[in-house]
Amino acid sequence: EAVCLIYGTNGSLIASSDSGNPEDGIQYKDDKKHWRVYSQTMSPMQMQLMIAVPNHIIWQSIKGRSLFTLFILILGIAILIYLFRRIEKNRKAFLQVQNEQKLVQKEMQMATNIQTSILVHDFIDDDQLALHAMLVPMQSVGGDLYDFYRDGDVVTFIIGDVSGKGMPAAMFMSAAVTLFGSAVKHHQSPKAIMEEINATLSQNNSSMMFVTAWIGQLHPSTGQLTYCNAGHLPPILVKDGQCRWLELKETNTLLGIDGDYHFSEQSITIDHGEQIIIFTDGVSEAENAQKELR
Repeated sequence: EAVCLIYGTNGSLIASSDSGNPEDGIQYKDDKKHWRVYSQTMSPMQMQLMIAVPNHIIWQSIKGRSLFTLFILILGIAILIYLFRRIEKNRKAFLQVQNEQKLVQKEMQMATNIQTSILVHDFIDDDQLALHAMLVPMQSVGGDLYDFYRDGDVVTFIIGDVSGKGMPAAMFMSAAVTLFGSAVKHHQSPKAIMEEINATLSQNNSSMMFVTAWIGQLHPSTGQLTYCNAGHLPPILVKDGQCRWLELKETNTLLGIDGDYHFSEQSITIDHGEQIIIFTDGVSEAENAQKELR
């Protein structure tokens, strides 16, 4: 333990806390290996105060504080490493989400380009017939489709809606339009055209995607309209401001489900000045600002 000594002006030992040691304290001064001595002259009596502290006590104190400081330092470094790793992990996760969003946006843009490029933009407007179609995408790219083919006095047209959204729907929609363009040149009735499209779409359709479609064949000179409906919404007939649903005697299956299905068709006569409006569920399921069906 520490020892306190007081020396007089002549260097003699006046008092010592080490009562068991009557020597003059020289051993504390000379034994620097085991003791560390601190001295201070006390004015005005010119006496000297000396404190001798064993070295092992000092080193124990330093060692204890150093270990505590080292522990705090290591703990701080560990916390910083953990925080940096979490930050890096979150950064990588954020970049992954950004990349996925960019891929989705790129896919949606590609789907939009496919949908836009595959649809016709030149329509019919003459003395006998005015035919026009419009596609207005809402929040995402869907599978709505339309097309028509004119051969002399016969106009054959299709409108449909592919299940799903995005690139798969756009690709399936592109296939349906392409198949219609091919089938309409080889078949003379909406029923036969529908059956050929359905047979091809049903092949290798493991994803079970499907198309609702309505195919009509109109003779503008006579007004005769033959049509075939594959699970699509019935059109609306408009004459003199009055609307009525187009009669549907039989509901056919969806395209792409059963390749061997035999479709049925029916015919009516469109009077002069009468309009037929065909649409997809984007119209029937439209909502107002209060999320209510219109």
